[in-house]
Amino acid sequence: MRRTLPVLVLIALLAAIAFVLFRSDPAEKALAPLEDRAVVAPGQDPNTEIGAPELASSGRSDAAPIVNVAPTATWTGVRVRVLASETREPVAAARLTIEVEGTRQRWRDADASRGTIGLSPRTDERGVAELELAAGTIGTIVVRKDDGSTGPGSAKLERPLAAGEVRELEILVATKPDLVFHGRVVDRETNAPIPNARVGRSQGWSKILDADEQLTDGDGRFRVSATSWSRTVVNVLARGYEVACVRLFWGHDDASKPFEIALSPVASARVTVLDATGAPIANVSASLFTATFHFGRPDGMSLMDEGWIDDAHFRATTDANGVAFITDLPARMTLEGVVHRRRDEVMKAPEKITLEPGELRDLVWRLGAGGRIEGVALELDGRPAPGISIGLEAARMATSTYFEPVRANQLKVTTTDAEGRFAFADIPPGNVWVGPAPGKITRERTVNAEDIAAFGQLVVARADGEPV
Repeated sequence: MRRTLPVLVLIALLAAIAFVLFRSDPAEKALAPLEDRAVVAPGQDPNTEIGAPELASSGRSDAAPIVNVAPTATWTGVRVRVLASETREPVAAARLTIEVEGTRQRWRDADASRGTIGLSPRTDERGVAELELAAGTIGTIVVRKDDGSTGPGSAKLERPLAAGEVRELEILVATKPDLVFHGRVVDRETNAPIPNARVGRSQGWSKILDADEQLTDGDGRFRVSATSWSRTVVNVLARGYEVACVRLFWGHDDASKPFEIALSPVASARVTVLDATGAPIANVSASLFTATFHFGRPDGMSLMDEGWIDDAHFRATTDANGVAFITDLPARMTLEGVVHRRRDEVMKAPEKITLEPGELRDLVWRLGAGGRIEGVALELDGRPAPGISIGLEAARMATSTYFEPVRANQLKVTTTDAEGRFAFADIPPGNVWVGPAPGKITRERTVNAEDIAAFGQLVVARADGEPV
């Protein structure tokens, strides 16, 4: 009995040492259950707690609290668990970044669940990712999904991180459609509902519906569900009416308060294209076009996404008599005319027109009746500048100006010959800009010292057809 007691004490001592040496650190291993924890930072009074739990923001009222973890890890940062707000299921492959006020970072995607400033980690199958940060960091943790399949989420670090602290956050993101949009299609002239109009998703103003096509009911109503964090656009196609394009937005989830889409009956134009002698020109494309943002409601609110800048074109090919019948033209909108032979623009109509709903108008466009502008492009040292693209555009003000790159596709363009000479034929009388044509905008575009300034000089085209 005297020897048994020391043996038992020795065994208990060895067991205690093994527990201390081989226990798992919850900050380094699997994510522990989220709960409020009193934590102690290095150099802090052990009787003082590090603040109350903070609220994570995901743009929703059911966001979960931020939870602190004891600073026993060998690194400092945040461990984020991303969950679906509807089911609380883990969201894998979500990216983490941090926005720190007063700083700007460039981020690259990391193929791992732990990252650092400038290296965005990806959540694993548990919805967990870690971001290593410097002690003292405060900012906003942002969650995004590369494929846009979930909504954004965020959480603020209100208090600076202590050295060795790994702070746990739980961020909820929407994963299912959360936007309900009720619409009603009516005749702009009579306010009568338009039944059986086709409604569906699209990429922009188009007669092609990409997905989720439906028909309006007898009262012209429809309902669409979408995700609020993505750009959702629907087109409305009704036989005999102009095409409408609507970007969905909040405020019309109540069926009793639908968004009203007023459409006008379309108009038509019968265009006859003649040459300078009055002979008909066959097999050329006659078109009328207008800016897409002109499509709007009676109260002036545009149905179009303000970022769209392309024009809506309505075309027809001339027959043996030089006649092209252009249909489905929008009423009460400014229309400009142009003629193309294959891809080359051969003339612009001398006047803009506006049609009334249901109107059929006869137009005669004559090629070769306009003026001619000739010029030469020179380098700064006076040498000819061959192979330079020269653009021409109708002037919108009576002064010279720089061409706008976003309007580059609207310019009439020619190229200088070996002696730097260029010419534009059949130009309607009036003010035009002529100068080096601007290039199209690209994200990688940089300005070099040898680049040519796209400066359009004001030129007055004459009505007598003589060269300018």
